[in-house]
Formats: sequence, structure tokens, C-alpha cells
Amino acid sequence: MIRLIYMIAAFFGSLICAAISSHLCKDEKNTVKSFWISIAGGTLLWQSVGECSWHFSLKCENRYLSFAHIENVSSLFLLILFILLLGYCAKRKAFNWGIGIFLFTFLINWGGHFIQIGTYPITGKAAVC
Repeated sequence: MIRLIYMIAAFFGSLICAAISSHLCKDEKNTVKSFWISIAGGTLLWQSVGECSWHFSLKCENRYLSFAHIENVSSLFLLILFILLLGYCAKRKAFNWGIGIFLFTFLINWGGHFIQIGTYPITGKAAVC
């Protein structure tokens, strides 16, 4: 129950941080504050989506349906699509600097976990041989 409460709080906290950061980066004097709030928000979003969500499931016809681990090899297509979408939005200047740092922080967390956990089935077996 505590993990569920934290997941929901972290998700909404990340959105609040993104909104505050987006507002702060309009003034050049607040760039450092906007940066750190974006880092905190992106990290909270990763904790909510990447770390907590896969712990929950729903019983359906004697089986459990749960969120996938997005750092597994099976989620490589999602990671690539997110990188392409983020690059496209950045090129089109679809979001301001604060939101860019927020999303980039989420991407760095996801990428780091993907490299560490998602590639283990490939690299872990090769290293043992």
C-alpha cells in the first residue's frame, strides 16, 4: 500500500515539478532553479513509472496482468520511439528548456536502467562463457 501511495504521489509531484520548472525558465535569472526542479521532476517520474508501476497487477481469469518492466529487452522499441519523439520535439522546439531537461532526465534514468538490466540477458551469458 505504501508503494502505491508513493507511486501516485511521485507521479503528481513530477507533474508539479515540470509545471514549476516550465514557468521558472521563462526568466533567465531562474535557470539554475528550473534545472534542479526539472531534474527532481524527471527522477520522480522515473521512480513512479519505471520503478513502482510494475509491482502492481490485476487478477483476471486466474492470471495476473501487470505493467511490464520498461527496462527489459522487450521494451527496446519503446525506448527507441521515446528517443525519436524527444528528438523530433526538440528539433521543432515543441517545449521549453525546463520541460526538455525534465524529459531528458527521465530518458537518462530509463537508458541507464535499460543498459544495466535490459542488456543482462545478452551480456550476462556472454560474460560467463
